[in-house]
Amino acid sequence: MRWLFLLLLVLNGCYLVWNLQDAPVRAKQVSTDTRARSEDSGLQLLSEAGGKSASGKSVECQFLGGLRDRAELEILDQALQVAQVRAQRYAIPEEGGSSHWLRLPAGERLARHPEALEVSRNINGLKNEINPCEGIATPE
Repeated sequence: MRWLFLLLLVLNGCYLVWNLQDAPVRAKQVSTDTRARSEDSGLQLLSEAGGKSASGKSVECQFLGGLRDRAELEILDQALQVAQVRAQRYAIPEEGGSSHWLRLPAGERLARHPEALEVSRNINGLKNEINPCEGIATPE
């Protein structure tokens, strides 16, 4: 009986050591960065940036299109005009013709206009890309 008690005591000790190894690691104390609290953090609104972001990169615009048929894209352009969004038309020459695109103004997104978003869902093959506003193609 004494051997059984000692065996259970040793097994209990092994079980305790095994569970202590699986214990979660305590988090380190991290000091706050004083630069992040300063007023000159480099964050700017798009309207304040003047066409450039705080890091000097060009502002990104949403491009919709990639269609060979210009008529389908004109339907989307009309829906955007109803939502008072002035999209600019682009044609990119490719093999076998050109693809037609609409560029939304900087800071403007299609998701903010439910009517135009619904029209875009009905256009098969419509691509949605976010690229730099300048240097992509020439307007029509």
